[in-house]
Amino acid sequence: MRVSHLQRHQTFVRDVEQRVYNMQRIEQELGTGKSIFTPSEDVPQAQQALLSRSELELVSQYQRNIENGQGFVSAADGKLTQIVDLINEIDALALSVDNDHVSPEDRTSAAQELNQKLELLMEYANAQFGDRHLFAGHGTLESAFAAARDSEGKIVGVAAVSPS
Repeated sequence: MRVSHLQRHQTFVRDVEQRVYNMQRIEQELGTGKSIFTPSEDVPQAQQALLSRSELELVSQYQRNIENGQGFVSAADGKLTQIVDLINEIDALALSVDNDHVSPEDRTSAAQELNQKLELLMEYANAQFGDRHLFAGHGTLESAFAAARDSEGKIVGVAAVSPS
């Protein structure tokens, strides 16, 4: 069988074109870090890549949820510490004026200081982390507590707000 120059030339050109294509493909893979460019090139690997991508997105969302939860708990813990400290101050103030040796002026002054501390306690009880109230239960978009006030604006009672 005789092989013509034309056939040899066509074979040579085809081999060179195939090698150029392979070299371009390898350069493209190295440049992009991808081994497949269309799902039809390797269907099982493409499915695995899509599954891996969705799992990475889930893990990323879980991580964001954990960080948000940790921040919320940390903020609540900090406010609870402040509340405990403030309640201890209120207790000490009440005990300091609970005897017969305290003048009416001192009791009035202590009552004003107590009202200021109650205002601060209300502020702590309705504290927020971002746009969510720390101590409002599942209704975190609304304040947890509301103060009842007298005609002078002093706190006379506190009630928990029911979520709507």
